[in-house]
Amino acid sequence: MTQIARLPAPSPGGDRHKAVGEDTVPTCTVSASLLVMHRLGRWLILRESAGRNRWRLPGGLAQAGECPRQAAARLAREEIGLDLPAFDLLLTSWISGDAGQPGQVVLLFSSRTINDDDLAAMTLQKPVVNSWCLGALDADLPVLPLLAEQLASMKIHGRGHYLEQQHPTAPRPALERTGSP
Repeated sequence: MTQIARLPAPSPGGDRHKAVGEDTVPTCTVSASLLVMHRLGRWLILRESAGRNRWRLPGGLAQAGECPRQAAARLAREEIGLDLPAFDLLLTSWISGDAGQPGQVVLLFSSRTINDDDLAAMTLQKPVVNSWCLGALDADLPVLPLLAEQLASMKIHGRGHYLEQQHPTAPRPALERTGSP
């Protein structure tokens, strides 16, 4: 017989675990992004607003009950005004949480190829992104460090693989030192 436990309402402090009897059920966020290629073989990256010089792919956090493919397409439409479907899964990444923050599952999807007409039709959601550029996948562009690691991993391992990443502010495990000093 299967027992179903009723989860309590989330605590006001935003506890990252919900109690179920003696056990806990960890929570995490889900992020979905699109790797959008231009017909000339360059990929689209967006610069975040709010004075930060952070470049990233179209996408972000999925809403409650929203599947990652739908989230990636919705967020691209909201951020740049283009209807871009999420096609093949290119990469799945687990980013560990840091001090009191949940971990994150990141899904990176391919999308349709865009052209110059698409670029002319883009309308940026200014409170979120304020500019865009096209870059080569192997170029040294000012993207977020975790994204740079994801793209490098994809270049080495190809499509459809899994990557585990450390949140930049998470404590790194100490390395054992062997051999002579």
